[in-house]
Amino acid sequence: MIETFWKDELTARKDIVAADLLGQPQDFDIPLFVCTLAFPLMPTFLYVFEPRYRLMIRRTLEKDGLFGMVLPSRSWRPGAAPFHPIGTLLRIVKSSYYPDGRCIIETVGVSRFRVTNHGERDGYLVAKVEEVADVDTEDEDASTPPETPPADGSLGSNWSPWSERRRRGPATVGGVDIESMSTADLMEYATSFVERMRARSVPWLTDQFLTVYGDYPNDPALFPWWLGSILPLRDIEKYRLLETTSVKDRLKICCSWIEEWDVITW
Repeated sequence: MIETFWKDELTARKDIVAADLLGQPQDFDIPLFVCTLAFPLMPTFLYVFEPRYRLMIRRTLEKDGLFGMVLPSRSWRPGAAPFHPIGTLLRIVKSSYYPDGRCIIETVGVSRFRVTNHGERDGYLVAKVEEVADVDTEDEDASTPPETPPADGSLGSNWSPWSERRRRGPATVGGVDIESMSTADLMEYATSFVERMRARSVPWLTDQFLTVYGDYPNDPALFPWWLGSILPLRDIEKYRLLETTSVKDRLKICCSWIEEWDVITW
């Protein structure tokens, strides 16, 4: 009936839809949620209320349940992306909807990615990405350039006690250079710290947190993601874990946090 009485209107509508599809960024890999920090293999819970993200999540659930999470950037440079380039691919494992379309979703981290290009679709961002993988074990001792302060002597927006400590010199644990410690030693030091904090009943190691994230893993590849998920540090400091492509180097970062935790009065 529509084709009979409204043939011209139907043709015009099809042309509009086709033009709209051509204008969409079809060659992008995943939608992006610019919100918080997430880690591989760790749970992330989200309360989704913005209309653009409600639409994004609905479309994601209609497909493969995968989307990217990236940390917002504070950079105001012209043309700069509004997020940090390395993020985590998340898979939706559970969703609960309110009558008005808001929802709470439970996700788990799948892998890391680096955004190589991004665009916009119906108010939310979509991106072309490439996988971020760890280096081979034999390459783990590859050196990295030391961090240096801004040339003008200012602290900069990303300053923290940890970045200042790294600027001053190598991190140490009980007088031992972290750089010289083996993976097993780093794990022993890190897990003993968790046990000490548990004995002190610190608020970030309550039964409620452990129910969500589980007890600390004995796998060196998993431990930094676990500690980064529960330790109360600034997200920009934890972001270093996502950037690092070495299991051992991620453990070194964790041990440097532990050292600071032990010496800084909170």
